Amino acid sequence: MNANEVMANVARELTGHWKGEYAIVEPHDHLNMSQSTNDAYPTALKVAILRSNNELVAVLTELAQLTRLDRSVYKRKASKRNR
Repeated sequence: MNANEVMANVARELTGHWKGEYAIVEPHDHLNMSQSTNDAYPTALKVAILRSNNELVAVLTELAQLTRLDRSVYKRKASKRNR
């Protein structure tokens, strides 16, 4: 099954329809607007990777926040030394 067919079936289920109801969400025409699988597959893979790494994203977000905090603390200490 192609990635666009999987995503179309997920969209159908999320809107309360059965898998394979092509009139609702047609994989080729509605989902990827006639792009080739070479266009749709890398995007589907990236979305799947991002969605499966929620814990990693949370940890990296926290790390970025701590880095910003440390930088502001460092700037305050540095400005006090320069007085």
